[in-house]
Amino acid sequence: MPRSSPLHPGLRLLRTAFRITGRLTPALAAAWAYRLWFATHRFATPKREIEWLCSAETIPMEYGDGTIHTIQWGHDRPVVLLLHGWSGRASQLGAFAQPLLDAGFNVVAFDAPGHGRSSGKRTTLFEIADVLDAIIRRTGNPTAIISHSFGCLVSAYALRRGVSTDCVILLSSPTTSGYLIDKFSNTLQLTNKVKQRFRHKLELEFGADVWERIDADINARHLSIPALILHDRDDREVDWRCSERLANAWEGAELVYTEHLGHHRILRDHGVINQCIRFIQRHNSTGNTR
Repeated sequence: MPRSSPLHPGLRLLRTAFRITGRLTPALAAAWAYRLWFATHRFATPKREIEWLCSAETIPMEYGDGTIHTIQWGHDRPVVLLLHGWSGRASQLGAFAQPLLDAGFNVVAFDAPGHGRSSGKRTTLFEIADVLDAIIRRTGNPTAIISHSFGCLVSAYALRRGVSTDCVILLSSPTTSGYLIDKFSNTLQLTNKVKQRFRHKLELEFGADVWERIDADINARHLSIPALILHDRDDREVDWRCSERLANAWEGAELVYTEHLGHHRILRDHGVINQCIRFIQRHNSTGNTR
């Protein structure tokens, strides 16, 4: 957030609450941070995304005790799978749909648990990866996966775990969970003691090796699949140096920087979309494109 921007009243209250609780009972503050870490937030869908959704087929998929909102454009052609970021939704990548259709691909996307029109209020990287696996079992292996922001961490984890695709595109990717935890902690102004207790709770829940399993740059060292990594130098949500680090860890990855697009407009930029399609066409193993 720019220094000149006024602090949101809700964030101001959260910071005050964490400051007081962290000083008196660090364990309680850490437990509270732990719950907030997995909480998702839904935002209004803009008109342009509603228009993109109107041309898609909705396919609800039962998952656990809830439903995953899945959308699809096209049939009987190679599949490109779109994966949104944290507190995002499938329709944020809707600008890719028609150009991919025109290039001879089907497009499949889904709202992660607790996001968009899918059920739930909380989720984890591991759960989103499990949903991705379930969708791929229905659609078959995708020709490409295009992921954005937190979705890039999910993609790297899923690929190392065995998901198969011809190529992957990562837009505005964070590199490590540590980067996200630092940003989360700084936003809430957590004390070092609370932050360490919070990290410890994550390790107790998911294992001491949780960081090695989900950090994109670590997973990238085990991957040789063709990767195109794009990041805007004016991104205020995820530092562009994260993608630089990811590209250095990913053998053969192509790294492209953009300017003046930020964290979200990069998903709607015609130049970016066309570059992604050319990359997919170059690595499409089926050869079934226009």
